[in-house]
Amino acid sequence: MKRAALLLFFAGAPLLLVLFPRLRRALFRRARLFLLLWAGAILFTGFAVGLWSERAAALSGGEALLAGTGLALILAAFAAVARDALRDRATRG
Repeated sequence: MKRAALLLFFAGAPLLLVLFPRLRRALFRRARLFLLLWAGAILFTGFAVGLWSERAAALSGGEALLAGTGLALILAAFAAVARDALRDRATRG
């Protein structure tokens, strides 16, 4: 019985998402903010580990400037996506 339920779930769930695009959009819209927060936590953790490790001290001036610029671009892109996700949520609410 458990095998049949698992088979139905693993075969039926993707089929439902393919056949019903509104259901797929609604599911992904609800999960977007959670996934965004998860990605932000991963970025923050990687940044914090990089700062407190010995690697940051070994960077030259140019490498540190490039790393800072890259970090600023990543954070700006993350903020833009977060703003859009929150704006979309506010207009629907």
